[in-house]
Amino acid sequence: MKTEIYYGKKWATTDELCEAIDEYMLFYNQKRITLKFDGLTIAEHRQTVLRSLSSFLCKWFCLVGWEPVWVVQG
Repeated sequence: MKTEIYYGKKWATTDELCEAIDEYMLFYNQKRITLKFDGLTIAEHRQTVLRSLSSFLCKWFCLVGWEPVWVVQG
């Protein structure tokens, strides 16, 4: 975890610090835009990959004559 969330700051209670860390982790893991993923958030990139994978697997199952049993909503 990066120290920028708590370094040099004073927190009145441990609960306030924990809440700030939770909010930062949510931002960092879900809402932060990254250049690595062409300006998408990590969550958006994950959904894109899952949709692509689901589409590929559905086509493959159809080619081999199997019926896929899942659908990725998006």
